Amino acid sequence: MEFKEQGPRKNILFVFISGSMFIIQSFIILFFNTQLGTKLPTYFTLNGFVIYWFNYSHPIVVPGILLLGVIHFGGLILVRYIPLLLKSVPFAWKFLKNVSYIGYILFSWIEFLSWTILIYFFLYDSQTMYLMLTINIVHLLLLIVGTIYYRKKS
Repeated sequence: MEFKEQGPRKNILFVFISGSMFIIQSFIILFFNTQLGTKLPTYFTLNGFVIYWFNYSHPIVVPGILLLGVIHFGGLILVRYIPLLLKSVPFAWKFLKNVSYIGYILFSWIEFLSWTILIYFFLYDSQTMYLMLTINIVHLLLLIVGTIYYRKKS
């Protein structure tokens, strides 16, 4: 069993992507802070329905930026450590020799969901829920297709 970490270039690339998305989203929140609501969505179902909100008496500028920062940081942790964790599971290692694609798909999923959550800060309606449902379905299909591809390849 061989444990291989990602190279430093890929780590820098993921930090650059996540950091730039976070900065852009923070500027959007700061620029359009007068249109922000006072409810911070924090718990979602897979179909995009918000189950739990934090209610504030003021617009959610700082809490929104902090939530997006946590989401982007979580994406960086997932892309780095999920493949290593899966490689330590004997069944996953036996089933698939290459599990790094799972980290990439999870990172992409987190980055796309951060944009959907940003839209939730400004607008909560059925189009936003359909967008989150679409992102979830597409990334689930990517995971299934990637697993089939890498299973046939190994």
